[in-house]
Amino acid sequence: MGIMNQASAPVPTESYELTGKRTKELTKRQIRKARISGIVLLLLSALVMLVFVPAVSGVSTFGLSTPNDAIQLDSLAVPSAGSLWVLSSVLAFLGATQFFRGFQGRTTMILGISFGVFALALMVWAASGQEFSLISMLVATVSRSTPIALGALSGILCERSGVVNIGIEGMLLGGAFTGVVMGSLLGGWVGLLAATLTGGVLALLLAVLAVKFRVDQIIIGVVINILVLGLTSFLTAQVLVKKPELNDAPIFPSIKIPVLGDIPIIGPMFFNQTIIVYGMFVLIGSVTFLLFRTRWGLRTRAVGENPRVADSLGVSVATVRYL
Repeated sequence: MGIMNQASAPVPTESYELTGKRTKELTKRQIRKARISGIVLLLLSALVMLVFVPAVSGVSTFGLSTPNDAIQLDSLAVPSAGSLWVLSSVLAFLGATQFFRGFQGRTTMILGISFGVFALALMVWAASGQEFSLISMLVATVSRSTPIALGALSGILCERSGVVNIGIEGMLLGGAFTGVVMGSLLGGWVGLLAATLTGGVLALLLAVLAVKFRVDQIIIGVVINILVLGLTSFLTAQVLVKKPELNDAPIFPSIKIPVLGDIPIIGPMFFNQTIIVYGMFVLIGSVTFLLFRTRWGLRTRAVGENPRVADSLGVSVATVRYL
């Protein structure tokens, strides 16, 4: 009887009411974000239509090959004004749909596509009446995005382990400065090693202050950024300007992968890069695998999401965050 009474007892409705309120608040927040992003897309459409279109004439020509490519592709020529009208219409359609209906779970993807469309409109506007080497821009984009990708990997690992690292810019800047000086003196590989060690030392400094001494992580990151920025600016003005030979590090040559490097467009982008870019590709795949497919990754994510539970299961929170 006692069990039956417990089973038939009314379930408290407070939790359901609270969940309903949170759901309504979340829905309102999502609607507000959808409308704001829709307005942004509509403004971008208006910018293309009112600013870019009147400033163009003739055709925009995009080069799809470089002189050294094994397979030469003809340049792509498109009417500047007509292309901008089409791209502006696409942005207007996406913006209006996002404002009135929203794309639910596909909002992030649609926003990415929209900004890609705007970037394409920007290139059409810039190449109006002349030829623009699209493939050279894509190759340079992949190469110059390597520091950003490496910094993003660092941020992901820190966030997953429960450490807020906003000092990544300072670590990259310190490593770049040391790498240039040591590379100019002793060669590119020594400079690369020096840059890696400098970034590691700054990361260790942040780890010691944040994990061992429990200093506010935001403050540490800001201090590292300001310290490295001031120090490198001072040394640049006092040393590198007076001794330019210390700012002449060798550049790693591009290494072309046979067969793959001859594929039009994607070959020069991904298979004719420097060893650092190839290393970035390997690190992206390795970090993804280690973080989501190994015991170490599981422990790292557990420490970041719930350090008390991880500690109760025998995982050393401090050790994981140091690593």
